[in-house]
Amino acid sequence: MLGTLFFCLRTLMLLASFLLIASVLAACGEGTSTETAERPFTAAETVEEDLQPSGPDMFTQVSAGRYFTCGLKAGGTLSCWGDVERGVAHMVGGYWSSLQFQSVAVGSDFACALTTGGRVWCAGDYTGPDEDRDEVPPAGPYVSLSAAGDYSCAVKENGSVECWGLAHYGQTSPPLKEAISADRGGDQCGTFITERDGTQSGNSVCWNSVSGPTGELPDWSYDSVDSGEKLTCAVDDEGSAACWGYEYMSIPNEAFLKISVGGAGQSELCGLKTDGTIACWGYWSGEKPPVPEEQFSDVSVGVSNACGVRRDGNVGCWNAHSQTWSDEEVELPAGTFKQISVGHEYACAVATDGTVECWGNDEYGQASPPAP
Repeated sequence: MLGTLFFCLRTLMLLASFLLIASVLAACGEGTSTETAERPFTAAETVEEDLQPSGPDMFTQVSAGRYFTCGLKAGGTLSCWGDVERGVAHMVGGYWSSLQFQSVAVGSDFACALTTGGRVWCAGDYTGPDEDRDEVPPAGPYVSLSAAGDYSCAVKENGSVECWGLAHYGQTSPPLKEAISADRGGDQCGTFITERDGTQSGNSVCWNSVSGPTGELPDWSYDSVDSGEKLTCAVDDEGSAACWGYEYMSIPNEAFLKISVGGAGQSELCGLKTDGTIACWGYWSGEKPPVPEEQFSDVSVGVSNACGVRRDGNVGCWNAHSQTWSDEEVELPAGTFKQISVGHEYACAVATDGTVECWGNDEYGQASPPAP
C-alpha cells in the first residue's frame, strides 16, 4: 500500500514538473513569435528580396552594343545574342564557361568581362595590347569595367584607371597628377600629362569639385568608369568626377553615383546624382533632351537616346529628337527593372525577376534576348 502511494506521488510530481516546463517554453515561444510578427519590413528589404534572381540562369546585368548584346547570369556565366559571329560567340562556351564573371561590357565589335578574381578577358574584333582575339588586358586586379567603340577601361583596386584598345582622341589616356595647364577659363578643365606605352603627351581633362575647393585638382582615384566613343569619365566614392579625351567639356558641380557617356560624332552624357535625379550635358545631336524630374536608380546613354530605371522600377526614356528610335514608335516594356543599358538605337533592361527585355532596332537580333 505504501509503495503504491509513493509511486503515485512520484508520478504526480514528475507530471507537474513537465507541465511547468511546457508552460514556460510556450510562453517564451509566444513571445518570440509575437516579436517576429510585429517587426515591420521596410520597403528597401522588400525590394531587395524582389531583386534576387530565382536561379543561376537568370540575369543580373546586361550590356548593349551595336551589333550584339551580352548579359551576365546569376551563376557567373555569360550569354550573348545578335551578330555574335563578330568574335564573341565562344564567350558562352569552351574555356570561358569555366570562369566566374561579375560584370560584362560590350563595345562596337567586341566584349570584355570581369572575373570575380578581378581579371579582364576580351573577345572580338578590336585593336588591343596584343593581336590575339582572346587577349588578356593589362594585369589588374580590377573592380569595375567599361567598353565603347574600339577600347576599354577598368578601375584597379587602388582606384587608378587603366585603358587599352584603339583610340585617337586621348580617351584611353587617364591623366597623371602633373598638369601642363589647369582651370582653363574657370571651368575646371586643363591639359594634363598622360603616359601610354611609355610615351608622354598632353590630354584634355575636366573635373568637378564636390568635396574640395573649386579649382583643386583631384587625386585621380575612382570607383567606376564609363567609356564613350571619344570621351571617358570616372566617378569616385564621394561623387566627384573627371572626364578626359577629345574635347573640353565642363562637368556639373554635382555629386554623382555614375556617369554614362554616349553619342557618336560628339559626346552626350547623363549622370545619376546622389539624390536620385538625372543631369545631362554635352553636345547632343539636336537640342539637349528634356530630362524627367523623377528619381532614378540607373541611367544609360546611347546615340541621342537615354533611358533610366525609376526608383519604382519602371523604365523611362528621353532623346534629342522625338519619342522615336529609328523613325519608328517604340513601346517601353512594362514591369519593374533594376538595370538598363542603351546601345545603338536599341536598349535592354534586366527585370527584377532576372529576365531581360529589349526594344528598338533589332536588325541583327541584338534586341531579341534568349528565353529564360
